[in-house]
Amino acid sequence: MTKQTQTLSTPTPQELRTLLQAVNPITQERTYDPGQAQAMVRAIIAADPPVAPRPARTPLRWRTILVGAGVAGAVGLGGVTAVAGLRPAADVASPVLGTPLIINGVGPAAVPLPSTPAGATYLRVELTCYDGTLCATPGGSITSDGPSGPMVQRDALPLTNRPDPTNPQALDTLDPKQGLPVTVHDGTHWRLYAVYTDMLNPKTASLTGGRTLGIPGNQEPPDLVPALATNGELGWVDYHQLTDEANPQLTGQGLTQQPLPVYDQDGTTIIGTADVSSTLR
Repeated sequence: MTKQTQTLSTPTPQELRTLLQAVNPITQERTYDPGQAQAMVRAIIAADPPVAPRPARTPLRWRTILVGAGVAGAVGLGGVTAVAGLRPAADVASPVLGTPLIINGVGPAAVPLPSTPAGATYLRVELTCYDGTLCATPGGSITSDGPSGPMVQRDALPLTNRPDPTNPQALDTLDPKQGLPVTVHDGTHWRLYAVYTDMLNPKTASLTGGRTLGIPGNQEPPDLVPALATNGELGWVDYHQLTDEANPQLTGQGLTQQPLPVYDQDGTTIIGTADVSSTLR
């Protein structure tokens, strides 16, 4: 014996809404029957469920930044940030475009730069001079009357002619193919950290313990900045150990320094080391 099943047709959302309108208390001047209204609302939701937004995809080989650890709350005002659970990098810190550059040299130079990634609008530059009295890039300069410890010239150099209303500084467009001019006196030892970005002041992420992580901007630099480990992992290094609090040995070609630990997105787990002693040849 063949078993037959009967298929009941499900009303479309529009048909259900039409039925509700037929007993609309405004047009018919009578109230809904509570049981009927609840049943029809459930039927509408079942027939026309809301579509959940698709989660954003994170860049390949870039570890997702997770901020906080099960901390309840929301973003507050007045400079106080409370993080609601674990949030991915795309929601907090600006993504890195290309591989950050760390190079050392002595005296004036034109530093070759990596090719400009798609979407890049600025080259973020942190030039640290460990001796000498002049430390300058096309974005500005720092001078000193005598030896005074490391000087850090911090710049955001535009890569396009497109006006940026957030940038009050008018600078000539940098052509990465021509390199980055480093203007110092003969014999001055320097280290250049450079990274491409798509905004003047990239967004940073807050970590547990109060530290920050991200691409440097025009404000106070973050505690951890992006860097490539020798094992090919992209992670984060201590900004100050890379710049003003570094303790490198000065050589005739540049600087030598112990490799810096590269951290995962939590700011504590070490995933490799970064070579910070490469010299301009």
